[in-house]
Amino acid sequence: MIARRLVLVSLATFGWLVCGVTVAAHPVPFSYMDVRLAPTARDITIVLHSYDVAHDLEVAPMERLLNPEVARAQMAAVAVPVHALGWSLFSFNLGVEAGQLVIVVPVAGSVTVILAGSYGFIQRIVYTGGL
Repeated sequence: MIARRLVLVSLATFGWLVCGVTVAAHPVPFSYMDVRLAPTARDITIVLHSYDVAHDLEVAPMERLLNPEVARAQMAAVAVPVHALGWSLFSFNLGVEAGQLVIVVPVAGSVTVILAGSYGFIQRIVYTGGL
């Protein structure tokens, strides 16, 4: 978790300092799950935004989900059986991590190549008296 944050902060800082690019996070609202583990308890909060749920369930317009009858009718499609919750969370997180690797590894490799090339270029200019 900390390593991922450091990579993201490093890439954002590199983009801002070198390229003058402003990097922004994904805007709210979005659906998420917050899990807090304590020695004696687990606190799990799931926030589902109507746009995400309506899109996934193909309910249009999304305001229909605010109708209790429509929400009850769609409840079975949203519910995850308790016996499958652990496997669902594991497979979801595995997919997220794999997707991040597909993006982060090439980008980090590209940044490394750029930095190494820049270092070599500066070494030639500064220490050999020019091009």
